[in-house]
Amino acid sequence: MKRDWLKMNDDKIAPKQVLIIFMLSTGLVNHVMAIPILLEVSGRDAWVSVLVTASLYTGWIVFLYWIVKNMKGKPFFEWIRERFGLLLASLLSLVVAMFLFLMMFITFKDTLTWTITSYFPQTPILILALLFATIAYFCASSNIQSLAISAAVILFFVVILGFFVMTTNFMYKDYTRLFPIFEKGFSPALHGIIYSGGGLAEIALVILLQHRIYPTIPLKNMWLLGFILVGLTLGPLMGSITIFGVSEASHQRYPAYEQWRLLQIGKYISHVDFFSIYQWLSGTLIRLSILLYLSADLFPLPTPHRKWLLRILSLLLVGASLFRIGDAELYAFIKHVYFPASLCFFVGLSLFIGMLILVKRG
Repeated sequence: MKRDWLKMNDDKIAPKQVLIIFMLSTGLVNHVMAIPILLEVSGRDAWVSVLVTASLYTGWIVFLYWIVKNMKGKPFFEWIRERFGLLLASLLSLVVAMFLFLMMFITFKDTLTWTITSYFPQTPILILALLFATIAYFCASSNIQSLAISAAVILFFVVILGFFVMTTNFMYKDYTRLFPIFEKGFSPALHGIIYSGGGLAEIALVILLQHRIYPTIPLKNMWLLGFILVGLTLGPLMGSITIFGVSEASHQRYPAYEQWRLLQIGKYISHVDFFSIYQWLSGTLIRLSILLYLSADLFPLPTPHRKWLLRILSLLLVGASLFRIGDAELYAFIKHVYFPASLCFFVGLSLFIGMLILVKRG
């Protein structure tokens, strides 16, 4: 009985641990990938775009909570199979798994590009790819409880460093640079909703994770998570505008990273931007690990087969990262394809699951 209890706890995480995982995983996208695009597309109105998205976000979170509540802790594949058959369950799970792989690839490739550009210019990409993929594989192949505990330990230092860079750079911030807004009409702010929404929409991953959460995640926790994710976008975005000005910030590839370069402690301590390496790689590790875990957890596989699937996905990820894609091409793909696709995918998946719930009730 005691062993069964321990096994059950290894397979479950508490609602608070969900917040920790999402803060690192989705926080990386909102903190790193979305901000440069928001600044380019919306300019000074980028922060307004995030606030507009946040107002829509609160209602959508209620809808997601309704979906989670109606799934009643059933795994995604099993829930669909019991109601609509094996074919629909298999097809939908395969589509979801393919998009999860795209998310992993974008994160993996962007991190490798930044790593080589910033501090490992002479290191072969294959070595770095194998190193990152191996660590992510071992994290994903363990139980979800171990992954959540690792994320909690990592997040503690990430949060401290985040507040450190925010407060230390306060002397450089000029909040008058946030205004005036709507100089070019409402169009830039509305256009930015695609990119702020594309990152924030990842909270829908809770649909795939809900059967691993005990007790069921409360609505207040989902609202808190949504508030935190909005803050992880809004904070560094406003920081970039107030420190560098919208003209300079909109031309930076990684505005959040540039804020670390300004940081100086007293007269003699500077160049502490190596702390940003810890922040970025921590987010990447947890993001790759949870996406790998969810990809394998989608399908009802025995443990040996599940581990083989994780190995195959990890190797595919390494292989895909070796394709010669320049940073400009990757940025264009993220801007024109990935973020719009992410928004459409997660909203579409949520609406589809909601429709299935209503159809079954009818």
